[in-house]
Amino acid sequence: MHIAKVRAYFDQHPIGKPWACVTVRAEGKRLVVVPGSIGVLKSDALVMPLPLEIEVCEEGGWRIRPERKFYITTETFDPYHALTDGCP
Repeated sequence: MHIAKVRAYFDQHPIGKPWACVTVRAEGKRLVVVPGSIGVLKSDALVMPLPLEIEVCEEGGWRIRPERKFYITTETFDPYHALTDGCP
Protein backbone atom coordinates (compact mmCIF):
# COMPACT_ATOMS: atom_id res chain seq x y z
CA MET A 1 0.00 0.00 0.00
CA HIS A 2 1.12 3.57 -0.65
CA ILE A 3 2.49 5.54 2.33
CA ALA A 4 -0.20 8.22 1.77
CA LYS A 5 -2.95 5.54 1.92
CA VAL A 6 -6.28 6.17 0.14
CA ARG A 7 -5.68 9.90 -0.21
CA ALA A 8 -3.28 9.17 -3.09
CA TYR A 9 -6.16 8.36 -5.38
CA PHE A 10 -8.02 11.65 -4.78
CA ASP A 11 -5.27 14.28 -4.96
CA GLN A 12 -3.21 12.91 -7.85
CA HIS A 13 -2.49 14.77 -11.09
CA PRO A 14 0.12 14.56 -13.88
CA ILE A 15 3.20 16.64 -13.12
CA GLY A 16 2.95 18.24 -16.58
CA LYS A 17 6.60 18.43 -17.65
CA PRO A 18 9.88 16.66 -16.85
CA TRP A 19 10.85 17.49 -13.26
CA ALA A 20 13.83 16.63 -11.01
CA CYS A 21 13.25 14.10 -8.23
CA VAL A 22 14.98 11.85 -5.71
CA THR A 23 14.15 8.32 -4.65
CA VAL A 24 12.91 7.92 -1.09
CA ARG A 25 12.36 4.83 1.05
CA ALA A 26 9.30 4.65 3.32
CA GLU A 27 10.07 3.83 6.96
CA GLY A 28 6.90 4.08 9.01
CA LYS A 29 5.61 7.67 8.87
CA ARG A 30 8.79 9.08 7.35
CA LEU A 31 10.61 9.01 4.04
CA VAL A 32 14.39 8.61 3.89
CA VAL A 33 16.22 9.97 0.83
CA VAL A 34 18.30 7.31 -0.93
CA PRO A 35 21.82 8.76 -1.42
CA GLY A 36 22.79 9.44 -5.04
CA SER A 37 19.27 8.85 -6.36
CA ILE A 38 18.68 12.03 -8.37
CA GLY A 39 16.42 11.45 -11.38
CA VAL A 40 13.82 13.03 -13.63
CA LEU A 41 10.07 12.34 -13.58
CA LYS A 42 8.33 12.06 -16.95
CA SER A 43 5.67 14.66 -17.72
CA ASP A 44 2.86 12.11 -17.32
CA ALA A 45 4.00 10.91 -13.85
CA LEU A 46 1.13 11.12 -11.35
CA VAL A 47 1.98 13.04 -8.18
CA MET A 48 0.18 14.35 -5.11
CA PRO A 49 1.11 16.70 -2.26
CA LEU A 50 2.93 14.86 0.51
CA PRO A 51 0.70 14.70 3.61
CA LEU A 52 1.98 16.94 6.43
CA GLU A 53 2.22 14.05 8.91
CA ILE A 54 4.94 12.37 6.82
CA GLU A 55 8.42 13.78 7.37
CA VAL A 56 11.36 13.58 4.98
CA CYS A 57 14.84 12.79 6.36
CA GLU A 58 18.32 12.11 5.10
CA GLU A 59 20.07 8.83 5.96
CA GLY A 60 21.60 10.37 9.10
CA GLY A 61 18.15 11.23 10.45
CA TRP A 62 18.27 15.00 9.83
CA ARG A 63 14.88 16.33 8.77
CA ILE A 64 14.63 17.96 5.33
CA ARG A 65 12.20 20.83 4.80
CA PRO A 66 10.84 21.74 1.36
CA GLU A 67 11.57 25.05 -0.36
CA ARG A 68 7.97 25.04 -1.62
CA LYS A 69 6.01 21.82 -1.03
CA PHE A 70 6.91 18.14 -1.37
CA TYR A 71 5.10 16.02 -3.97
CA ILE A 72 5.28 12.22 -4.10
CA THR A 73 4.52 9.83 -6.94
CA THR A 74 1.26 7.90 -6.59
CA GLU A 75 1.95 4.98 -8.94
CA THR A 76 4.84 3.58 -6.90
CA PHE A 77 4.72 0.94 -4.18
CA ASP A 78 6.22 0.96 -0.70
CA PRO A 79 8.95 1.11 0.22
CA TYR A 80 10.30 3.18 -2.72
CA HIS A 81 8.82 6.36 -4.21
CA ALA A 82 9.95 9.43 -6.15
CA LEU A 83 9.82 12.79 -4.34
CA THR A 84 10.08 16.31 -5.71
CA ASP A 85 10.10 19.75 -4.14
CA GLY A 86 7.54 21.91 -5.89
CA CYS A 87 5.46 21.19 -8.92
CA PRO A 88 5.19 23.11 -12.20
